[in-house]
Amino acid sequence: MSSKQKVLLLIAALIIIDLIIWIATLPPSYYNKIALPSDNIIKNETKMPYVDTVILVGLEKQSITGVSVIVKSLTDQIKDKFQAENGLELQATIIGNETQFVLYVNDMGRKECILPLSHELIHLHQYHTGELKILNPTQIMWKGVELDQKIVLSVPYKEREWEKVAFEMEKSLGNLIEKDLY
Repeated sequence: MSSKQKVLLLIAALIIIDLIIWIATLPPSYYNKIALPSDNIIKNETKMPYVDTVILVGLEKQSITGVSVIVKSLTDQIKDKFQAENGLELQATIIGNETQFVLYVNDMGRKECILPLSHELIHLHQYHTGELKILNPTQIMWKGVELDQKIVLSVPYKEREWEKVAFEMEKSLGNLIEKDLY
């Protein structure tokens, strides 16, 4: 290889290295600037400052108003319990009643969080409308039918009626949220 070829190869390598460094140091892509409704209250206690935006947009897309949501980090205890009961890895979960909710979320990126949050926002809608209710620690009500925890746990997670609905609707809600944010 001639010295001229070596110099050209060195220059090409430096350009590639510069390009890689430039790409690696680009700032994260933020959501579009949008006007957020103020008729719901979100308190985000996680390290992910963007989840409240996703939640607010998701609530708006479902025409839900007058709710309060506290967002907390998903604990190992909650994840382990869910894993033991269902054999699946938990990304997010929500509990609440018609107007007050606690949403637990795993650490996720801006785009990655949209689908799991959409799923939980479908459940929030179910709670908000009274379609799904937690009656006490061992009983729930789905569409007016009381179910004991033993019955619920005997049905595989993805076959529970409220989960089927959430899985069916999560992508369409996620697409609506993503369309506004990106």
